[in-house]
Amino acid sequence: MGNGFPIGAVLGRRAPMEQFGATSRYSNTFAGNTVGIATADAVVKILQRDQIPQKALATSQRLRAGLEKMAKQSYGIRSIRNAGLFFGVDIGPEGTPAAGRRAMALDVVNGMRFGGVLISTTGANEDTLKVRPPLVCQGEHVDLFLATVERALINIAG
Repeated sequence: MGNGFPIGAVLGRRAPMEQFGATSRYSNTFAGNTVGIATADAVVKILQRDQIPQKALATSQRLRAGLEKMAKQSYGIRSIRNAGLFFGVDIGPEGTPAAGRRAMALDVVNGMRFGGVLISTTGANEDTLKVRPPLVCQGEHVDLFLATVERALINIAG
């Protein structure tokens, strides 16, 4: 909401919020300063003006389609999950031992680093690529990411 600036907000249905306000004393200086309010207002205006949520959705769909295409080509992508632009890409074919999947994922991360794209792994076994592009990510960035991850996957498949 503050694009990195500390600002907080509480949203809720009218009835519970009115009851809370009538029965509880509440004060929060973190969310109520004028600089924070001005910052949040500017961020929301830019998000709306530049249609960033709609563009982020289109970017997410483009990224997912590219990853799904790679997964169908047997590049070692086991599954893809996402919420908006936050992606988890499980690496290593079904039946691959956990240590092998982890090694593959780390090899992909390093291959991408050499290609100029930085991501990391996550998960209990560290065999999931953690992909979190910024909201302003655009088509050419998605294309670069997809080309780089594909190259890394091909290289580790040998």
